[in-house]
Amino acid sequence: MKIIHLWVGAAFHENGYIVGNKEGLEALRRAIDYALVNSDCDVSISKTFGVSTSDGEGYDIHIISTKNTDEIALPYTASFATERRMGCKYPWHTVARIKAQKPEDLVA
Repeated sequence: MKIIHLWVGAAFHENGYIVGNKEGLEALRRAIDYALVNSDCDVSISKTFGVSTSDGEGYDIHIISTKNTDEIALPYTASFATERRMGCKYPWHTVARIKAQKPEDLVA
């Protein structure tokens, strides 16, 4: 089983963590490598299929390489630190747009 746990800082200057077993981290590396190889595009997306948390709950990770980093919404979860800028792009909106245009671009 490919295990990946993603921990993001709840607010400014807090550390983030990626923790996983070898299989999970290798799947994540493959997805990152694919996004980097295709990073000449305005947006490149790859996807790891079938990773899980250690309790067995499965999910997918989308790796997005973009040239427009100023438009990306901040990932903080603390109420005082959440994104307040108008017009920012959240990753799930980018994935949905690309999937609707070219579903074959989402690769494992």
